[in-house]
Amino acid sequence: EQSMSLSVKNLRDGDSRAVFKNTNLDLQFYKRLRMFVHMENDLNENDKVSAFIRLGTDLTDNYYEVEVKELKATDPGSVSKTTPEPEKVWPQENEFDVPFNELRRVKTERDRVAAALTVPYTIEVPDETIAGKSYKITVVGRPDLSAVMAVMIGMRNPKSADEQPKSFKIWVDELRAHDFDQTSGGAAVGKLNLKLADFATVQVTGGFRNFGFGGVQDKISQRARETTTEYGIAANIQLDKLLPEKWGIKLPMYVTYDHRNIKPHFNPLDPDVPLETSLQNLPDAARRDAYRKLVE
Repeated sequence: EQSMSLSVKNLRDGDSRAVFKNTNLDLQFYKRLRMFVHMENDLNENDKVSAFIRLGTDLTDNYYEVEVKELKATDPGSVSKTTPEPEKVWPQENEFDVPFNELRRVKTERDRVAAALTVPYTIEVPDETIAGKSYKITVVGRPDLSAVMAVMIGMRNPKSADEQPKSFKIWVDELRAHDFDQTSGGAAVGKLNLKLADFATVQVTGGFRNFGFGGVQDKISQRARETTTEYGIAANIQLDKLLPEKWGIKLPMYVTYDHRNIKPHFNPLDPDVPLETSLQNLPDAARRDAYRKLVE
């Protein structure tokens, strides 16, 4: 719910300016990144300048960047105070409305083609709602949407044939994560007690909880991020009951066996990418099975 203006004069061709904020955000269970953008200049002309948002664990070596190209210039004075028309100042062509899954997809595509982590890897992603509009999504290093430590908002004069400097101003408004991942999970627990006369008592327990499970008091980010299966058996056995009573021997024995398996939904070495997506990038079934056993 906050606005900010950024203004540049004679920004060189290929150069950019930005502001940033250190933070600590978990965006793992959100679906979209949104922000309104207004651009104006002295001539009120579309000048092929762009705005970008950068999210990362840092802003130089591990980040995602989303850029809206060729911002549309609008005149704030063209709107009547009595009949406001927000789209005249905040056109949809300038708006950021990007699925977080597209950011993850660019990173997994880079990993699939084995591109260098330290070199920016960029893909053009078409906007699903506005024909002809697209975003430039760039990934560097190993950014993680579950641990966003810095946010940057900036403006850029992209490289062009005329190599002319540009002067313009942008207003940005309401940077926000939008819409929740509503994936729901389930959980179950069970317990069985058996008494076998005076020979033994046996207790059997079991439990299950899968991805997305949470209590009514839990926030979205506190829901389970793995599938957990566990069971156990414990028994107290009086072995002396198998011996003649006249021997007078007491042989109590306690036996227990427990098993717990945790299958993460996200890759532990790439925490904002689903494990199944990472496994698909491995070339053969043997390596996929080995990696799955390693992380479970």
